[in-house]
Amino acid sequence: MHSAHGAAACKRPFLGTELVNAVDRFPCRIEDYEDSETGHIDLGTIVRLARTAERGDIDYLIIDDTLAGNPPYSGRRRDAFEALHLAVRLAPTAHGVRVAPRIHSAWIEPTRLLSELVGLELAARGHMAWQLDVPEPQQSRSRGPELLAAIVEDVWIGEQTKTSLAAMARAHRARRIREGLTAYRQTSQADDDVPILLVQAAGKESERLGAKHADVVRIEAASPDEARERRSTIRAQAETAGRDPNEVHVAVDMSICLNSVEENAFERAELIESITAQPLGGQGARYIGTPSGLAESMAYWLDTECCDGFTFLPASLPIDLVLAVDRAVPELRRRAEPQMAHAS
Repeated sequence: MHSAHGAAACKRPFLGTELVNAVDRFPCRIEDYEDSETGHIDLGTIVRLARTAERGDIDYLIIDDTLAGNPPYSGRRRDAFEALHLAVRLAPTAHGVRVAPRIHSAWIEPTRLLSELVGLELAARGHMAWQLDVPEPQQSRSRGPELLAAIVEDVWIGEQTKTSLAAMARAHRARRIREGLTAYRQTSQADDDVPILLVQAAGKESERLGAKHADVVRIEAASPDEARERRSTIRAQAETAGRDPNEVHVAVDMSICLNSVEENAFERAELIESITAQPLGGQGARYIGTPSGLAESMAYWLDTECCDGFTFLPASLPIDLVLAVDRAVPELRRRAEPQMAHAS
């Protein structure tokens, strides 16, 4: 499961985006229910956003179950796989970005999750990601999320299966690949790729689980100093768990509100805050200003080893996503090229 990307500041940063708006959310319900107030998904809109992310060489595009109007851990099990089902539909059209559904560990059954992830792998031609969300506080006696992460790791990269459930999932995966039982992919063998696992470190338990199993650990941090301290803690936990700390990429959630004119960006941010009655970005990192200013800010966080990448939380889709990937990200990449060339 673990990727081979380096985590040092001179390496190519991990970049992702979550399909959220500060004002509203894109509906992603696939099936219609009588008591549902959320309409069917506009897949064309989501595809266009994925294309935008690809232009900026974004690594992962996060799809959230709460886009369907379900609060996290609401207990509505029928909606537990909405994000994953959407990812399966979107994956064949996403040629560069990894579509990463959020999986709420409180909702799922391991056997079904493994089967659904195999379907996503086939649809994505092996180029997939997923995010495992852990409710906090996690009961100390409950090892459900960690077992899920370990089983999926066992299925994809383990040399020998350690559990009967993993053995069943591996056999199911091999059969589907061998027989081509998918509408999205006809092939005789899988691509040489493994899933990227993301974990959002919302508390001590999810932070520990992320350090032990994840490729990307998402964090909230209001300042570079806070991010640097959290990154150091996560890397130390990874080393304690027997991992190379450079295998773990700590990505800061960054709320962004952009405009080519800085004053206009602040005016739009104030308008959004007046509509939502909440500060943009909450208690986490945020940037309001120009795309070039965002690139400079991100470069500072990376150069000072505060993080290994960012997950964008656009204030408004697609405006802020377009400005980020078309203007800020290319400038950030150009800044990183001399360091990467020197490191090689």
